Amino acid sequence: MAYSRTQRLVRRVVMPLFAVAVVALAAGLGGPALLRASGLAVDGGEPTLDPLRYATPAPTPVPVEAPPAAPAASLGGALPDLAALQTAIGALPGPTGRTAWAVVDPTTGRPLAGAGAEDGLVPASTQKLLTAAAALSVFGPDRRFATTLVAVEGGAVLVGGGDPYLQTAPADGYPAWASLTGLADAAAAALQAAGTTAIRLGWDDSWFAGPAWNENWDDDDSLYVTATSALWSDHGVTDGIRSQTPAADAAARFADLLRERGITVSQTASQPAPAGAAVLAEVSSPPLSVVIQEYLLSSDNDVAEVLFRQIARAKGGDGSLAAAHTALPGILSELGLWADGQTADDGSGLSRANRVSPLVLARAVALGLRDPAYRTLLAGLPTAGGDGTLARRFNDPDEQPGRGYVRAKTGSLTGVNTLAGFVQTRSGAILAFAFMSNDASDDSAAGDWADQACALLAAS
Repeated sequence: MAYSRTQRLVRRVVMPLFAVAVVALAAGLGGPALLRASGLAVDGGEPTLDPLRYATPAPTPVPVEAPPAAPAASLGGALPDLAALQTAIGALPGPTGRTAWAVVDPTTGRPLAGAGAEDGLVPASTQKLLTAAAALSVFGPDRRFATTLVAVEGGAVLVGGGDPYLQTAPADGYPAWASLTGLADAAAAALQAAGTTAIRLGWDDSWFAGPAWNENWDDDDSLYVTATSALWSDHGVTDGIRSQTPAADAAARFADLLRERGITVSQTASQPAPAGAAVLAEVSSPPLSVVIQEYLLSSDNDVAEVLFRQIARAKGGDGSLAAAHTALPGILSELGLWADGQTADDGSGLSRANRVSPLVLARAVALGLRDPAYRTLLAGLPTAGGDGTLARRFNDPDEQPGRGYVRAKTGSLTGVNTLAGFVQTRSGAILAFAFMSNDASDDSAAGDWADQACALLAAS
C-alpha cells in the first residue's frame, strides 16, 4: 500500500486538526454524549487517535497520587505490574489449539511475561519481520536494487536485479518506484544517440536461481504470491492474474515501450548478459528502508520472497531457495533472533513449514526499538484501528484500549493467527510482544484473543 504526498498530508496534518475541531465542538455543544456519537469517545475505552502521532496531552491541572513502585524501568517509563499482567492475559478465554506468547523489555530483550515463549509455532506473515531484519542487517537501510539494459552484439539485454517493486508505468505519488517506462525513456535516448534504431532484445533473470515456486506453498497460494523472479514488473500481475513467466512478460512490455519510442525490436528471448557489458540505461528502487516500510504495512508476500532471495545473494549464494534457507538463520543468529528448533522455509510466512517462537518475534521488534539501524521495522507496522492490516481490528469494547497504542504485524493462515509488535502501556512503558495461535478452529476468536491481550498490555 503506497500513499501519495496529498494523502500523507491529510493523514498527518488535516485529519488531526479536524479531530481537534470536532472534539472542541462536541464538548461545547453536546459534551460526552456527542463525543460518543462521533466515535471519538467510547465507554470504557481509550481515544481512537494515536497519542504518539498527533499530540502530547496537557499536564493535569490537579495533583495526582503517585503510582505504585514498579519493579523496573523500561523504555518510556516504569514497567506495569508484571504479575498482574501475567494473570490477566492468562485468564483470557483462549482459542482452541496451541497458543504461546511473550512480552519483552525492548531495552534489553529480557522476557517480562509469557507462556510457551520459546515454543516454535507457525508464524504466518509475522515471518516478514525476520526477513526484514535480516535484509537490513546485510544491506543497510539505504540499499537500492537496479534494473539495467546492457549492450550486446546486435542488441541489448534487460537484466533483472531483484527490484521487488518495479512497475511498468511510473508510480503516481510516493513512493517513487522505478519503472520500465523510465528505463525505456533512457534506453531509447541512448540508442538513438548512438545511431541505433533496431535491436534484438534479450532478458536475464539469473540473479535468482530456481526453483521459482516453494513446494511447501499450497496451490491456492498462487492467488497471493507470484513465482519469484529477479525480473518482473507490477509483481508479475496482469489484469489481476499472477503470471508463471514474469520475466518474459516484463521483457515483452519493455519491448513495446521501446517500439513506442521509435526503436524497432525484432524479437525477445532469454539471454544471459555477458560480464562487464556496457550499461545503456538503469533505474533503481527506492532505499530498502522504504521498501520494508511499505511491504510490512500491506503484508506483501511477493516483496518478502524477493528479499529472501536477495539475502541469499548477499551472503554469497546463488539466490536460490536452498541458499536462502541457509543464509537467513545464520544472519538471524548473529542478531540474537534465532533458536534451536526454528525453521525458515520462506520469507513471507506462506509456508506452514516455518517455525518461530514468540520470544524471537518480540525480540525482532525490540531490535527496531533499540537500534536506529532497524527503525524501519517499526515504521512499517500497522496501527491498531488505524491503517494497514489492523485498520479493521480492535473494534470490540474489550479491545478498544489498544486503538492507537498498539502497532503490530499481523499473520494469518487458516488456523494460524499471530500478532507481533509494540505497545505503550498506561504506565508509560514501551513493551514489545508477540502472540501466536496455531490449530485454531475459529480464526476470528483467535484474532480476538491476540487483540484482547494487546489491549490488556495497553491498559496496564
